Amino acid sequence: LVVVVVDSAIYWLVIAALYGNSAFSGLTLEVLAVFAFAGVIGTALGRITIFVGVDKVGASLNSTILSTRPLFATMIALVFLGEPLGPVTGLGIVILVAGLAMLTASQGGDLAGWRPRELLWPIAAAITFAVANVARRYGMLETPISALEAVAINETAGLIALVAYVAAVGGHVGDELSLIHI
Repeated sequence: LVVVVVDSAIYWLVIAALYGNSAFSGLTLEVLAVFAFAGVIGTALGRITIFVGVDKVGASLNSTILSTRPLFATMIALVFLGEPLGPVTGLGIVILVAGLAMLTASQGGDLAGWRPRELLWPIAAAITFAVANVARRYGMLETPISALEAVAINETAGLIALVAYVAAVGGHVGDELSLIHI
């Protein structure tokens, strides 16, 4: 939460200094919604699922599975943006899926006793980041706003979602790592 507060404040200050009254010119409601959606999904939900994943399966396994984000981003971008899938990317996807299957079968990682279904947390984190990345790409294709303006909208929406999450769990994020338990 602190990181997103600081990020957001810095982005808005830099935008004010660089763009002044011309900031966000050409911004449409659709583009605002796209970057806000990406912020809620990637910045807020993605971060929450990362921490739940670390709690459930450990840091090393969670980070390894989080690295499957390109698999999901490629598939989503292929379907929604029509981005091409080349042979090298296709081979990389096959290797990622095989590696994930081996990790599940080996019960590896730095935390023992996890159940295979708990891998859904780091997979969910990878998916949320992938969805957010593709949404951001779409937004950047559809608008003349700068990357700085886009990230400010993204982080601010993520901040609002994170504050709502903290309020929903009553500020006790320790034992209730999520509102949803597997």
